[in-house]
Amino acid sequence: DKNPRLPVPHMMLGTIYDSNREFEKAANHYRKALEINPEFATAANNLAYHLVQRTNQIDEALRLARIAKEKLPEDPGVMDTLGMVYYKKGLYGNAVNEFLDSLKKIPDNPVVTYHLGLAYHKKENKKLAINALKRALKLSDKFEDAKYARQLLSELEK
Repeated sequence: DKNPRLPVPHMMLGTIYDSNREFEKAANHYRKALEINPEFATAANNLAYHLVQRTNQIDEALRLARIAKEKLPEDPGVMDTLGMVYYKKGLYGNAVNEFLDSLKKIPDNPVVTYHLGLAYHKKENKKLAINALKRALKLSDKFEDAKYARQLLSELEK
């Protein structure tokens, strides 16, 4: 309220709303942070992830994910976001590459491993998809999409 032209408080509010699963409020604060600083990589990444996971605004998500990747090329979260955008655009090979790069930095992340399994599935590489999905569920059976990982794994193992 005292200085609405600072992007960091909007970013922090967005993160808080995200953690409370109030995704639209979070997205609004990420947008405000980007209005103030269009190259705020973390806000661009978080908004891109929101858009790719919860809307059909994939081209906007791609634009934002590319901003984040340009500014934070070694960030595994950014790699995962860009991978999900590529996945939703049907660019499965690019998605696999981003997920593998992300997993080099955070090898025990069940969500990124699950995303890799999805991309392998779409590339019709059943064996690698099964391996990735099993690993994701072994790492944690409680991540947000664990139920879907189990369903896909069950279908692939038939």
